[in-house]
Amino acid sequence: LLVGSGKTVSCVPQNLIRAGADSMRLGQAAGVAAALSAKQGSTPHTLDIRTLQRTLLEQGVYLGSEDRLRELGLP
Repeated sequence: LLVGSGKTVSCVPQNLIRAGADSMRLGQAAGVAAALSAKQGSTPHTLDIRTLQRTLLEQGVYLGSEDRLRELGLP
């Protein structure tokens, strides 16, 4: 079981809305990690993080600025 947790302690609606996108990204990352692990017959612990990151980028997930992606060695 993988859980993407984007916890917030704010009750302010604007903060909840802002945190929503992060929660969605975490949930998508957890789902993709689970799917890739199942496809490879491995565990999430042994999943190559670059494979996960590249897959998320292919799906249009924002993982940082172009400069940050270059620093990480991602396209």
